[in-house]
Amino acid sequence: MPPTHSTRRKSLLLVCIVCTAIVAVLYGIGFAPLYKAEFAAGDLLIRYGKKSSPRSELVYLAIDQASLSLDALSPEEIAASPALQAMQQSGWPWSRDVYPHIIARLVEAGAKVVALDLMFPTPRDGDDAFHAALEKYRDKVVIGSSFVTADREGGKFSSTLAMPAPTLVPQTSPLDDRVAYVNFWPDTDEVLRRAQYRVTASQVFGSAPEQGEEEYLSLAARILQKSGHADCIPAGNSAKMFRFTAPPGFVPRSVYEIFVDKIWKSPAYKNGEFFRDKIVLLGPEGNWSKDYLNTPLGSTLGPQLHLAAVNAALNNDFVAETSYATNLTLILLSGIAAWFSSACISRPFLRLLVLVAASFSYFFAALFLYDFFAVQTGGVATSGLAIVLLGSLLAFLASSFSWLVWEQVLDRIEKAKMRRTLERYVSKDVVRELLDNPQSYLNSLGGVRKEITVLFSDVRGFTTMTESADPHELVAQLNEYFNKMVGIVFSNHGTLDKFIGDAVMAHWGSIVSSGEKTDAC
Repeated sequence: MPPTHSTRRKSLLLVCIVCTAIVAVLYGIGFAPLYKAEFAAGDLLIRYGKKSSPRSELVYLAIDQASLSLDALSPEEIAASPALQAMQQSGWPWSRDVYPHIIARLVEAGAKVVALDLMFPTPRDGDDAFHAALEKYRDKVVIGSSFVTADREGGKFSSTLAMPAPTLVPQTSPLDDRVAYVNFWPDTDEVLRRAQYRVTASQVFGSAPEQGEEEYLSLAARILQKSGHADCIPAGNSAKMFRFTAPPGFVPRSVYEIFVDKIWKSPAYKNGEFFRDKIVLLGPEGNWSKDYLNTPLGSTLGPQLHLAAVNAALNNDFVAETSYATNLTLILLSGIAAWFSSACISRPFLRLLVLVAASFSYFFAALFLYDFFAVQTGGVATSGLAIVLLGSLLAFLASSFSWLVWEQVLDRIEKAKMRRTLERYVSKDVVRELLDNPQSYLNSLGGVRKEITVLFSDVRGFTTMTESADPHELVAQLNEYFNKMVGIVFSNHGTLDKFIGDAVMAHWGSIVSSGEKTDAC
């Protein structure tokens, strides 16, 4: 028997529940391919969503190829600057004598902070002058350090902070306030989307911070602290999703230019006035540095990312992320929405249009929340909200399309059962016309004038036979006769009209016609 309407609806509802549950379970157990795809989908929000406007007080002073080669300068220009002479004579990596010149030039021009996105792990010649500059301008300078993972005894790993050489800054605890870590930690797909402004050594290795453990500040956080914007450092030590600046980000300026007298006095720098109250980040620029990280906006230089993290904090351009429980709820609600839309819309094409429209609507709603939905989370005011994207759409579309496919399967099953049932009583031609072309058949119910061939066939002497024959034998003979006659009619594409006692009425040309003459033969 064909399934009842209630059974059919329950079957379709079960399809939605199963599809939604599969997506929810995969998300819940952290299924890596799904999370990787979710990251990629979320990157669309970062790529097409609102960007953080770059602030004019942030300056990227680049150690670029022009600064390394000094090919653009004449020998006289190089000879006029001790810093340029030291750059040329030492080659890269520069002598430590170069950095005191850079720091002094910028600070004396009025720079608020000079941050060096560079590592100085071992003692070298020139450390005395560099150390003196770091001491003299200690309230305005920041240098880099880096967390490294080391293998301890017993096969255990731990993270330690690789400090600058002790000839530059003392190895103290708590950490000297001129030192900051330069690390960024990407997601599992090796794409960077968040910045961590505070961290402990335990957290770096993936463990919970221990009680009383020292918190270290990132280069961006230390810059904010030194520049008088400590209140802009986000609370807590969890990674924060921030808005990137739109490419090309912060325009790099070659560091050698600050030592060329005619450039220093030009309208571009105004005798150093350009740097007044600026935050200056000195860092490498160009492919030679290998200091690139993958981001949703493409491969990005480390100094650009540090400046973007500072910029986001100054603009309060952080994006809150929905919790694990909220994401699961959105996935389940998407499955409910799929069931509701499929149950309410019976026409497949219209339902398909609704699915496409609903999917685009969800994406643009997510984009709107990312751009404009300001919330307070974890003590941090954010300017947007990132919700689960692929998980919800996958639950919605998988449930909807599974409903559609299963509905077609049920229709075919029901039609096949009906066809087999009807073919027991009427010809296959009639069944085919009823099931395959129902509209044309229904249109003919009002009456159609046709030339058809009608056959009336009965058994000679049937009335006399009934008076003396055994009833059971008579019925058996009659059924045998009817079976033979109906088979002959159907095999010749005729239509059985009715049985009239022992008579058979059939006709040709009413449903399927091979032509009047052929029908009559």
